[in-house]
Amino acid sequence: MIIFKLAKIICAIVFGLFYKVDIRGIENVPRKGGAVICANHRGQLDMFFMGYKLKRMIHYMAKEELFRHPVLRFLLTRVGAFPVNRHTADLTSIRTALRLLSEGELVGVFPEGTRVKRGKIRNVKIKPGAVMLAVNAGVDIIPVSISGSYKPFSKVSVIFHKPVDPREYNQNVSENSKEFQSIAEHIMDLIYSHVQE
Repeated sequence: MIIFKLAKIICAIVFGLFYKVDIRGIENVPRKGGAVICANHRGQLDMFFMGYKLKRMIHYMAKEELFRHPVLRFLLTRVGAFPVNRHTADLTSIRTALRLLSEGELVGVFPEGTRVKRGKIRNVKIKPGAVMLAVNAGVDIIPVSISGSYKPFSKVSVIFHKPVDPREYNQNVSENSKEFQSIAEHIMDLIYSHVQE
């Protein structure tokens, strides 16, 4: 927890000096209880821009390659991240995410599965994992739109949208997993509609 708080302080200082950060909709993140934070993926700093002004920790699913370096693994785990194998159905990471959600934690997911360059967002295959987690854990999804190039002194925009209950799209979604993909695409359309290219 000390490293987590220290990381937030460092981010606040660095981002305050080198970026014009506009964060809106923080009130849409519940003060307690589980939720899936679902965002587009612009770059490696996404998790820091999303989390440094929140009072709660977001436990991000991060590619397992990042955890192979001992120092990086130590730091990532201290700021709430856990590994996921992006090339298989990683049951261990799914169980970890469901456990965290059942314990009332926030779990961060990037449905694009990888960083997406500007102008390429419509060409990416959206993964339904965020919807699957939310449905099985019985929690809402908080869509997040991230805009910006992350170049020094540029503007970065982060918008936390109102919570979405996946069952609003289909009451029987828990009985029909084929709907996960469709719902995930609808949510990403909402996210993309507020992304500045």
